[in-house]
Amino acid sequence: MRLCFRLAVLFAILPATMPAWADDTPVRHRVLLLGQKPDSHPATTHEYMAGVRLLGLLLERSSGIQTVVAQADSPWEAGPEMLDGADAAIVFLSEGAKWVTEDANRLAAFQRLAKRGGGLTCLHWGMGTRESKPIAEFTSLFGACHGGPDRKYKFATLAVKPMETHPVTAGITPFEVRDEFYYALKQPAPTPHCSKLRSTGLTRRSRGPANGQIAAARLASADFTTTKTGSCRSIAGWSCRESSGH
Repeated sequence: MRLCFRLAVLFAILPATMPAWADDTPVRHRVLLLGQKPDSHPATTHEYMAGVRLLGLLLERSSGIQTVVAQADSPWEAGPEMLDGADAAIVFLSEGAKWVTEDANRLAAFQRLAKRGGGLTCLHWGMGTRESKPIAEFTSLFGACHGGPDRKYKFATLAVKPMETHPVTAGITPFEVRDEFYYALKQPAPTPHCSKLRSTGLTRRSRGPANGQIAAARLASADFTTTKTGSCRSIAGWSCRESSGH
């Protein structure tokens, strides 16, 4: 989980077009970190509030970052106003794709944040939905979704190779990690503005969803990526996804 925290911290400060709060004060980008109470997963996994609090502490080390940690269990009535006051949002909560889209005012606030050039990050189950309905709206904002009854995941020990040429992953050396990875993510049409930040580079055998047959599954689609949204849509912000972090 340490990797997804580091990548989220770095990505939160990536957008270069975020506005200052006032002309006569130093620019501080306000990052909204959204967690929830524990879900049905075992203890020590899906630790949403502990995770966003840790991210907040790491981000506060930067003089250019102001963090706001919020427990965003529905109905989260204060949410749209908080999103309107943020420069970036990090979503680490249960079935994030469903949560983002289930309330019209909440979805509209995320869309406003993206349209004004803000940053959107989702971690692990924060990109998830058991149902298929939220996938289209969510991918238009975040670029990918672990969604629908055919969603795929695997626990594996993988060799991770960060992309050396990207500023978000510069200085991170290759390493091995055991985690739960989502793969075969649902994505909109390919966009030239999508940048892959790391690659597992391994093939693992995974069980088919229905017939139990064993098939090879390359986990490349579980890679951490960033997208400059707007190439096929009217939204102009930045988004990124990290599928590990169980």
